[in-house]
Amino acid sequence: METEQPSIAGPARFAELLGELQELHVTEVSKLSAEVADLREQLKGPRMSPPVAPPAAWEMEDSQEMRQFSVTKLVSNVSPAPSGLSPDEGRSQDDVRKPKTDTLKIPTGAKLNRKGSNSSSVSFVPTIEEELSEELGHQESHLRERMKSIFLSTNFEFVIAMLLIVNLLLMAAQLQYHGFVNGHAIGYPRYATNPETAWPYAADIFFGADVLFAFLFTVEMFWRLLKIRAAFFKHCLNWVDFLVVCSSWLELFAQALPISPTFLRLLRLGKLLRALRVVRMSQVLESLQLLLKCIYASLRILFWSLVLLMIIQCSAGMTISYMLSDFMVTDDGNAEARFQVFRYYGTFSKTLLTMCEVLFANWAPACRVLIDNVSEWWALGFIVYRCFVGFAVLNVVSAVFIQTTMKVAHEDEEVIAFEKTKAQEIYRRRVNNMFREADTSGDGFIDFQEFKRMLEHPQLQVWLHQLEIQTDDLLGLFCMLDDGDGEISLEEFETGIMKIKGIARSFDLNKLQRQVRKMNAKLDFMLVQNNLSDLQQSQLKMDRASRKVVSNVSPAPSGELMSNTSTGEKYSKMWMKLRGASRDSF
Repeated sequence: METEQPSIAGPARFAELLGELQELHVTEVSKLSAEVADLREQLKGPRMSPPVAPPAAWEMEDSQEMRQFSVTKLVSNVSPAPSGLSPDEGRSQDDVRKPKTDTLKIPTGAKLNRKGSNSSSVSFVPTIEEELSEELGHQESHLRERMKSIFLSTNFEFVIAMLLIVNLLLMAAQLQYHGFVNGHAIGYPRYATNPETAWPYAADIFFGADVLFAFLFTVEMFWRLLKIRAAFFKHCLNWVDFLVVCSSWLELFAQALPISPTFLRLLRLGKLLRALRVVRMSQVLESLQLLLKCIYASLRILFWSLVLLMIIQCSAGMTISYMLSDFMVTDDGNAEARFQVFRYYGTFSKTLLTMCEVLFANWAPACRVLIDNVSEWWALGFIVYRCFVGFAVLNVVSAVFIQTTMKVAHEDEEVIAFEKTKAQEIYRRRVNNMFREADTSGDGFIDFQEFKRMLEHPQLQVWLHQLEIQTDDLLGLFCMLDDGDGEISLEEFETGIMKIKGIARSFDLNKLQRQVRKMNAKLDFMLVQNNLSDLQQSQLKMDRASRKVVSNVSPAPSGELMSNTSTGEKYSKMWMKLRGASRDSF
């Protein structure tokens, strides 16, 4: 009975300790609530000190683990070890029952606060400054990424391109107004109206527009400079951007200074370089991109074409000039005729300009001068020159130039991908329109009756012929498009139409040939297997018959037995050869 007293007193002591622990927990929770209320009052005041944040979910879990650890420790200190166990074994069981508190992880950005020496008052509370800084950093990074996506998007590039076009139109309007002012100043006819009356407030509007565009392009340039930094000055067009922006601001500030008007006009001409920025916007305008690539690729053929034409022009011009030199220096009393001939063929520069006019412009005046003043035989020479150089050579050069340009356009991967994507979109749009016209029920599916009416409709037949679809076999075409459920969906219709359009391609033919070869191989294998099985059955029948004959007759001499054995070996060898041949063939 003495050994059972500790076990009876143990539960009573355990209940008493649980009551004490509950009272302690209630007291600490009330204190913590009061502290939280005080800290919240401090946060509402004008001066905020870094308070302790309310306990989070992970803090409550940690506090529960700490309370469980405290209860387990109290029970282990009070409850004796069971009878029959040594103190070390009892201590080992307590260690097993004890939760592992060393695996508790401290969250990032949290502080360890200790209140007293009680283990239950340990908590991890992240500071408000760290939470606010983390939230602000996240918002700032999100805003930065958002601004980056906006300024690097194709829509922004398109807006800048439109601003460039509007700026060019504004410069054209300024030039028109400037010409109006100059015409009124020199008294040119039909410019007697005062420009300020005809265009009121035009100068102020132009000045405000110049300031606005200069500001917009400056912001855009500095944004690109911040994004790509040193790489900004590695591109020549960015240097043009930089110079144009500087000249724009210099022109605006120089209007109020005593500077020569010629210098201001030069600054205004510098703004025309802003039109080159459209080249940088070529990624938005695909047609412009194609033109620029073709021009760049044709520079070599253009150079040699100009060299060839220049050689022909110089040779013909010097020949004509030397032939007319005696006429121009002969004093026959007709000075006006000599002056007219000298005007066109007197020097090399005049002759070269005349020959360019003959080849590219109006060649009649240069020919008429020689016909009227020298001889009519010059008409024959000019006709031959125009037919040979102006028609044959020039057209051949133009054809080679165009061929090179088209070759570049067809070999460019980006252009090919763009044209293919555009053609697929147009084709898909036509297929969708035809499907909607054929789906008279509006359920998103086409059955056989709707498909039949579609092929009988004249407009839809025209669309099918435009899509290169043959409509001779109605049922076969429907089975090709249908997946077996008796109805054709939009996806099935679009996929099937794109597969069966046009004539058979080499890929389709090769695929069909490969499938036919596989089918032939399978059929040959099946035939060989059937023949082998027939031979095997025949061999079995012969073996049975031979065994019956041998069992019914008297024992044969040794020679006959050897002959029967050799016959069986021959059959077995033949069987093995046939099986080996069939395996080798497949």
